[in-house]
Amino acid sequence: MMVGPKDMRRSMTSVTALAAALVIGCSSSDDVTGPVAAGAWGGVGISLIATEQGAQLEFDCALGEISERLVLDPEGGFTLDGTFTPEHGGPIREDEVLESEPATYAGVIDGDQMTLTIHLLERGTISGPFALEREGSALLRKCL
Repeated sequence: MMVGPKDMRRSMTSVTALAAALVIGCSSSDDVTGPVAAGAWGGVGISLIATEQGAQLEFDCALGEISERLVLDPEGGFTLDGTFTPEHGGPIREDEVLESEPATYAGVIDGDQMTLTIHLLERGTISGPFALEREGSALLRKCL
């Protein structure tokens, strides 16, 4: 059977269409690379409010801040520097200044779930992992 130029073009068009369909079908619609949308995340012992400027965190007995926007890498993770401010039981005096320390926040987002670990640089300790849910309620037991 002889195949002419017209048949070859038709075959190539079909192959190109098939290849495009495979690429589109294999590419993930769940591509999480890029900035994390502003909003609340909550879990046991933690609350995180993501903004375009970074994130504010509240723990059972501490506060945290990330001053850069959360942007995910191709694996859905981020590692950002910030601060961690321990609180204490009892009232905080009006003139009291709580001491912050440098921290590194490392997280991974999978759908509506986030796992977050905090590395306290001066102490050399790691807190977490914390499990958070997008728009989830935080369960905080504030230090008294």
